Amino acid sequence: MHRHGRANWLVLAGILGAIVVVMVFTLSGESPSSGAGKFMSALADHDIEKLVKYGHLPGDSPESERAKWKHTLERVARYYRFQWDITNSQVIDENNATVTLTVVRNSTDPGAFDQKFGLPLVRVDGHWLVDVRGIPRDLFPGLPR
Repeated sequence: MHRHGRANWLVLAGILGAIVVVMVFTLSGESPSSGAGKFMSALADHDIEKLVKYGHLPGDSPESERAKWKHTLERVARYYRFQWDITNSQVIDENNATVTLTVVRNSTDPGAFDQKFGLPLVRVDGHWLVDVRGIPRDLFPGLPR
């Protein structure tokens, strides 16, 4: 005999689990898009300290990262200007994501046009950081490697 009005405990556990997962991602305050946005703002502003903070160059010390960014920003891309907008974000797994950007490279050039780029992110210590070595080379000149 089947009883109406009672929910199976497995169904309830599944629903509660899904709610908890959504709340963890929502309340953590950090999403791949927010990590990418912080990094791209730092890149546009030529802010070395924030690029070190929001970028990920595994195996490099912070001092080495600062030196690489300083070379990129002061020598290679000193006059490079761009505009960007986040158009999409996709979490691949719990530690990897991709954020899609629309970028206008050389934005001061009258012939500049929109291009789409994928920005790879990794989760390190609970924070989404941009994997600098995975950024397409044509997004920004002289990226550290």
